Amino acid sequence: MKFTYNAQGEVRAEGKVVAKDGYTRDMLDNLNKSLLKNTKLRAEALDMYKALDTQTNADGGNLIDTILFRGILERVRQFGTVAPLFRDLQMPSATYELPVELTDAIVYLTPENTTVHNQVSYSSTNPTFAKSSLVAKKITGMTHVSGELVDDSVIDIISYVVDNHAQALAYGLDQAILDGDADGTHQDGITDTRDVRQAFNGLRKLSLAVTELNIDGGGVAVTLAKLLDAKKALGKYGQGVQASNLRWIVSGRTFSQLESLAYAASNANMQAFGFTNGQLTSVAGIPVIVNELVRNDLASTGLYTGTGALSYALLVNTSRFVTGTRASISFETEREPQFDQTLLYSRILKGFTAIGTPSATESTVAIVRNIAA
Repeated sequence: MKFTYNAQGEVRAEGKVVAKDGYTRDMLDNLNKSLLKNTKLRAEALDMYKALDTQTNADGGNLIDTILFRGILERVRQFGTVAPLFRDLQMPSATYELPVELTDAIVYLTPENTTVHNQVSYSSTNPTFAKSSLVAKKITGMTHVSGELVDDSVIDIISYVVDNHAQALAYGLDQAILDGDADGTHQDGITDTRDVRQAFNGLRKLSLAVTELNIDGGGVAVTLAKLLDAKKALGKYGQGVQASNLRWIVSGRTFSQLESLAYAASNANMQAFGFTNGQLTSVAGIPVIVNELVRNDLASTGLYTGTGALSYALLVNTSRFVTGTRASISFETEREPQFDQTLLYSRILKGFTAIGTPSATESTVAIVRNIAA
């Protein structure tokens, strides 16, 4: 028996008769309630191919009648902070071509024509365009939940697993936007073709590829001077009216360095740091986004080699990148009575691309690499 739900808990698949037994009705009721409550996409893992049962503590045994699990549910995590920065487009097809303006039209000074001879005509120029492809990639998760776990848990375990899947999908999307490389050989040596970081080219790859957008942090704690170098590198995309579209993206460790820098008694540039209720919120007037997925184990090159302990900071003009939604988040549940298990599936089709590949002239994202973590 198989039932399909959307993110609002509405049944999407019809033609199946709901079983009359109370167990199945309870399972469906729990799932329906959990989906109605699910409003945020945040997560800690993408692949969940384990059977949750009451025999293994790590896989569910410690969920049974324990007060400790309530604390786990209340832990504050930061997920889904990168993807929401960008405009999201509804994709009418799996591959959506976006027009990209390469050059503007040019206007000219034209004198008044006062005679019928030797008139000066208008000069003609045309803006030029290219295309940027937004390609939807499918991101999924799956979990087995045993009947015993459903019966014995002090919490609504189906509700928890559904919420965890939603969090996981957001976690995976953020990770792909930060660390993605879809050009064949992954920049960090990732060989698993199903790793979400193989979905599309992310911000770190795009900025590292352009010398002018690649700032060396010197292997020390982050400095205001290096951050301003990144802002300078963006040129027209980092100044004037474009400044409101800028965001810093940093790891928790780099954020702590920024706090220390802001509070330092010897800091003569205190005005460069913005605070709200004592919390650092901006640097050089640009909001700071903290995401735990920003790696702290990189080499000085900004790539993962297995031996580094360095981080990076990104400065991105969010108006020059888009995400796309071909299919919004959905869940399916399927009962396997022969195994006394319920399978929960999650699925979303998303894309991400730059509106014009970053370059020395299309300077829409910069990186400060080689930051001591």
